[in-house]
Amino acid sequence: VFGTVTKSAVATGADLVGYTFNSDNDRLEQPYNSDLDFGTGDFHYTWWMKNTSIGSYQGIFTRGNGKLEMIYTSSEELSVRVGSSTQIISSSLPVDVWNHCLVVRRGGVVYTYINGELDNSNASNGTGSVDTSVALTVGNRASELTREFSGSLALLRGSATAPSPEQIKYIYESEKVLFQDGAQATLYGDSDAVTALA
Repeated sequence: VFGTVTKSAVATGADLVGYTFNSDNDRLEQPYNSDLDFGTGDFHYTWWMKNTSIGSYQGIFTRGNGKLEMIYTSSEELSVRVGSSTQIISSSLPVDVWNHCLVVRRGGVVYTYINGELDNSNASNGTGSVDTSVALTVGNRASELTREFSGSLALLRGSATAPSPEQIKYIYESEKVLFQDGAQATLYGDSDAVTALA
């Protein structure tokens, strides 16, 4: 954690929390991790975001200096950059609500999905996620740490796999209930004995 990163419930009474970045230099970082060197192969990143204000090129997360960037633009869009040549601009995202975003490279094409639906695509053979000895920066732009994301982020993760459109829809439908008032997402208690499974 760098700077002040706050977390709060994603909805009234909900267990799940979102992370908010309040000022310059605020961010989460994971040191260089070779598991994220996806090369020119398939991969995907998925996360939820609640964009609350408009700013110029706010960093959602980046890896390397422009090699892999997810940016929220002043036009309320998601800008995806993989390598030096591939850029995709999404449709405008609704403001002040939680949106599910998923970026996947499947068979040399990068696709963006918003709330379970295909939004845009572009051919990509760039090695955007290969940049040795660089951190994964979350909530800001690695190359310009005055571009903190002004909303909240939750459930960010990535994988060297390319889920199908059906799987992406399933991810969205399964997770959206966690963003409702009173949604429970945590197992509580003082015993590790399993008494039920669903």
